[in-house]
Amino acid sequence: MTPAAPWLELLAEAFLYPDPDRAQRIAQPAHGLPTASRASWTRFTEAVGRLEPSAWEELYTRTLDLNPVAAPYVGYQLFGEDYRRGALMAELTRDLEQAEVPTDGELADHLAPVLRYLARREPTDETRVAQTRQALAIMARQLEGIDRSNPYRHLVRATDAALARLTERRPES
Repeated sequence: MTPAAPWLELLAEAFLYPDPDRAQRIAQPAHGLPTASRASWTRFTEAVGRLEPSAWEELYTRTLDLNPVAAPYVGYQLFGEDYRRGALMAELTRDLEQAEVPTDGELADHLAPVLRYLARREPTDETRVAQTRQALAIMARQLEGIDRSNPYRHLVRATDAALARLTERRPES
């Protein structure tokens, strides 16, 4: 299936644990990335590109993984460990299965599979976009409040701008 918004696939990659292949994939030019996302994306890729692999892994872990500054889970950001997160995860699991989007070992509300789902969804699932943008706004505040030098804040900004662009797109009549 050809993604409706392939640039969301690229952004999804960056929310996963760094490895040499992933570093190479995100270092590629962001073809098709909405203009509003490009500057933040470039800041992110340049910042992590300057890091040694172990330093990038440590940054990722500190920021998004173990006791994270900004957990990359839509449901967690919106609801914490409330039952509503479980309900959202059940809905997302169904959505991902219907769209044949693999979770790659992540929970259904992790940003990577959610962004891949949104990349493939035509027409745009505006409810999921709104939820994801709310979660990104919370993550942005968390990152700004704790570590203004963290390059993942640029990734969060780039992703939010890309999702804003996604909801602005309208089919031509």
